[in-house]
Amino acid sequence: MSSFLAISGVIFFFLDKLTFDGRLQIFLNSPNALAMILTPGIIILLAFLHSKKGFLYIFILLLLFFHIFSTIATLSFGALLSLSFLVVFFIFKKTTQIEWSRAYLILSLVVILFSVFLLFLAPLSSMLGYEQKKPASSTDSRIMIYDVTKQIISEHLFWGIGPGNFQKHYLLNQANYPPYPEWAVPHPHNNILLTIAEGGVFALLGLLLLLTNRFDPTKVSYGVFLLFLLAYLLLHGIIDTTIWKNDTAVIFWLFLGILNFHNTKLLK
Repeated sequence: MSSFLAISGVIFFFLDKLTFDGRLQIFLNSPNALAMILTPGIIILLAFLHSKKGFLYIFILLLLFFHIFSTIATLSFGALLSLSFLVVFFIFKKTTQIEWSRAYLILSLVVILFSVFLLFLAPLSSMLGYEQKKPASSTDSRIMIYDVTKQIISEHLFWGIGPGNFQKHYLLNQANYPPYPEWAVPHPHNNILLTIAEGGVFALLGLLLLLTNRFDPTKVSYGVFLLFLLAYLLLHGIIDTTIWKNDTAVIFWLFLGILNFHNTKLLK
């Protein structure tokens, strides 16, 4: 699917079929949604590239080019920044020779810390003198969403508000805030915050147990690339909900299950 979207993206780009602000979206809901499908495709293609030769190597290389080109054309800050952090993660692992499971644990903790930081983005931006633009920008909208999320979490810390109820509670809290820059907000644009808001602290603990489970990806075929794919989805999940929605959710939970399943077999 990602290859079809990548090729379509190149065609749409050269036909100048872009959004009003010059971003590639093709026929998906948003440029960010397109980027979230294309970037895992980049990692998967890299996994196959190193073991192929001849025509297949050239074919995969061409698909990889289409994926990278279309991803850049989306101008998705989350996707491009997450891929950059993924390169840093790879360099960190190579230079320190740290165990894969420990490196992944550090990455998970970094994601959690950044997610917690988002809850305090509104007071911090106010303290730094930031003022909402007119009309409101996407940054203004995110700041408001994270601030409302903090309120929702504080009121429903233990049991959460239930799956799929974020939009309802987001609107219920409107009376406590200035007019929202964005009204249709089905999720808080963060994996960790969505987990604790809808499932409470116990759901968060369950997710953390899965994320911090020790495993050796080198014992699984293409395990290292699976780990990189999970790492990307976690990093992008700081500013979007990559593990709880649509295609990327299926990829994340399937591959996390594969790694944990093989880890359980090795411990027996």
